[in-house]
Amino acid sequence: MDRIGVYEYLYGAPYSVPRLYSGRLAEFLADVAHRAPGSGFYAEIYSNHGLDGPKAWIAEKLLWNPRQDPQALLRRWCRAVFADAAEPMERYFRGLEDTWSRNGLRADPGLGKLALYGDDRQCEIFRPE
Repeated sequence: MDRIGVYEYLYGAPYSVPRLYSGRLAEFLADVAHRAPGSGFYAEIYSNHGLDGPKAWIAEKLLWNPRQDPQALLRRWCRAVFADAAEPMERYFRGLEDTWSRNGLRADPGLGKLALYGDDRQCEIFRPE
């Protein structure tokens, strides 16, 4: 295969809780780069900018070099944006990604990354405990 056209949905606006999956995106983009270097990428990113902050920035960095560590990119972004509050915000975003990865995809496996799109049940995957 010579080239792959990737059409990604980096949606955030229909989600009440930030939907991050930078680790999975990094794995996918690295695989595409390995199998078909020079492939194309397009994304719809209707973000909730107050909550989805790192998503677009990390995706953009991964497009230039998909072999980067998305956790290191998140750390860099949090330091640049939150300064003294970088550590708790990094834990917050890591916790979101972990919860979406563990629980969000299970909620509606047929939709994959778009599981719980615009569905209030998305709040149920984030348990108080």
